[in-house]
Formats: sequence, structure tokens, C-alpha cells
Amino acid sequence: MASRKPLAGSSSTLAKNYNPPNRITPLSNKLEPNPITSTGLNKAIVGPSNLERDQTGRSVEFFSDTDVCPVCNSDRYLNPDLRLLVSRCYHKMCESCIDRIFSLGPEPCPICGQILRKSNFAPQTFENLKVEKEVIIRKRITKFFNKRPEDFASLTDYNNYLEEVEDITFNLINDVDVAETEAKIKKFKQENQDLIAQNVVHEARQAELIKRKEEAIKREREERKAELIRLEEEARKEERALKDETINSLATSDVSAEKLIARQRILAQKKSAARALASDIATKSTLSMPSLHGLLDSTTNQTDEVQRPDIELELNKWNNYSNLFELQRFEDAYRPGYVDEQSISLVMNDNGLAFVGGFNLEDVWERQIRSSLMGLFVPKPEEGSINQLISDDAMAIDLVTS
Repeated sequence: MASRKPLAGSSSTLAKNYNPPNRITPLSNKLEPNPITSTGLNKAIVGPSNLERDQTGRSVEFFSDTDVCPVCNSDRYLNPDLRLLVSRCYHKMCESCIDRIFSLGPEPCPICGQILRKSNFAPQTFENLKVEKEVIIRKRITKFFNKRPEDFASLTDYNNYLEEVEDITFNLINDVDVAETEAKIKKFKQENQDLIAQNVVHEARQAELIKRKEEAIKREREERKAELIRLEEEARKEERALKDETINSLATSDVSAEKLIARQRILAQKKSAARALASDIATKSTLSMPSLHGLLDSTTNQTDEVQRPDIELELNKWNNYSNLFELQRFEDAYRPGYVDEQSISLVMNDNGLAFVGGFNLEDVWERQIRSSLMGLFVPKPEEGSINQLISDDAMAIDLVTS
């Protein structure tokens, strides 16, 4: 049989158009550009996951090398510039299919049939679409359910509110009673419209306040760093000047070298102490608070000191009034006629065994006196409080043991 010949020009054309890939040798580390990741739409950090990030490092868009459009079955092998967007029903679709289907107006989703618009598609941020769905739902719920603990009469009411918000979020994430849940959200928005707007303004003010504080802290650190650098530079200049002055003095002065060096050393120590003091002042400089004009609510205190409990007032209730008495020393108490002379004699006649381990009669007396005077003006415990229960238990124990 005659061997078949290739079509005229076909083999030569393939041979001419075929460019073998450059093999990377140990002496050549040149990397070939990836046609997928080098496109304008898919600038990414190549790794376990392909993520497009912004200037702050936050992930903006996720894509994979194995992406396939479920509508047209186009993949990155056929279309290196393939970009999949996620719909409101959390189904992926390429940009070409979105333009083709939704350019003229709302159309049903080719996968689930939900009516969608072109504006309902957004880039995918997370690899798992379930996580994507939960994040979007929680962002939406947080916009309206933004009540604060100050908006409730008690902590129990606030906890019940948080539990209700979690139930609503769970229903939307898992598609449980969606219509009823959406109606509940709509009703809440209508009933709390003014409060929602007020809390939105409050959150914006708090965010601006935090931003200004962070900027002030950053500015203060930069100023402190510049001050320390300036002090170090001055120290080096003074050290060089002192060294030159010492050399000139040794060459021109009649004073002995030992005295001159000792004098210069004392002067250097004084200057070093002054620089250390200036450095401490620069390091411990107080942070100037940023301007908070117009950012604080009328109900918000400008300092946290007002909101903290008065610890000193609580401790003063347990004052032992030690300034009103003077503890009697052991030598003064150990004399005939003292009410506890017998027990003291037993301790003293025990050949010092009672004092092993640091036992001291004066400490015992002082503790008894302080305990007898401490808490004289503490108010009576309220009914049902934990202090009342403890005091009742103590009284019951006293009755049983007596």
C-alpha cells in the first residue's frame, strides 16, 4: 500500500506555526507569563486560591482556573478572559451570557427561574458560595437591625432582640419561611424607621471618631520617632565635638591628662543624662486627642471616666477606720491585769513553738480590731440579692452551731 501523504502544505504550515515552549533550565529562571492571570480582568495572586485584591490587601474578587459558565459551558481554556459573576439567587454566569440575556430587561434565571436584572450580578468574593450568601445576608440585616443596648429597658430584652435577629438570618440563609421572614423584616423597618436612621448616624460618627483616633495615634508615633532620631543625631554630634575638644585641650592645656579626661567624662555624663531625660519626655508624651466636634451624641460622655463605677466609693464603705485608733503593742499588753493574760502566758511559755512559721500575736489583734470596725456603714443587702442569700446562710450556720 502506498503511504498516505499529508495534505499539501498542511504539515509545513503546522511546523511553521508550532512554537515549542521554552524549557526552564537550572540556569534560566525566566517565568513565562500566564495568559489567564496576566489579563486586565484577572490580576490575581496565584496560589491555592486566585484572589484579586485592592490596595489595602482586601480580597475583591475570587476566581479559579477551572471556572466554567453553567449556561454556555465556556471555560478558561476557550476564553482566557472568562469572568463569572454571582446573581442574587447565588448562581454563577459569565459576562457574555449576562449581556445576552439581561440587556433588554428583567429575565428569569436560566438555572432556577428567579426573575433577575443585570444589576443583580456582582463579583464573587469568597470561594464557597454559601459563605458568600451568608456574608451578603448579614450585611443586609445589619443595615436595619442596628439597635444598641441603650435602646432597651433591660439586658434581657436586648438578648431577646439579638436572638430574633439570628433567627431571621438563619431563615434567610437556609431558605426557611422566606416570605414570612421578609414580611417580618419589612414590618420592622416601617415601625423603627426613625430609630434605624438615628443609629445609622451614630455608627457613622463612631466610625469617624475611631478613624480620627487612629490617625492621631499614627501621627503621634511618627512625631515621637522623629524626635528620638533627632536626639540620637544630637548625641552623636556632641560626642564627636567632645572628642575633638578633649584632643585640643590635651594639646594646649597644662592640666594633666587624667584630670582633663575626668572633667570631660563628667561633662559627657551630664549631657547624656539631659538627653535621656528629653528622650523619656518624648517617649511618654501624651497623645493629643483629635477634634471630636460634632461627632459625639448629646447622650454620649466625652470620657470613659464618667461611665466607670466609682471604685473608691465602694471601697470606702469597707473602711476600717484605722486612723481613729492606735494598735497596742505586745509589750504594753503583756502585763498583770490584762484580760487575756493567761493565753499570752501559754504562748510565751511554749518555748517559742507558737511563733514558728511567723506567728505573731499583734497580727491577730490587728485583724480582729479591723474586722470589728470594717463595714459599719455598708447598706443592708436587698431582698433576693446574692448578698442577702449569703447573709441568710451565715445566720443559719450560726443558729445550728450555737
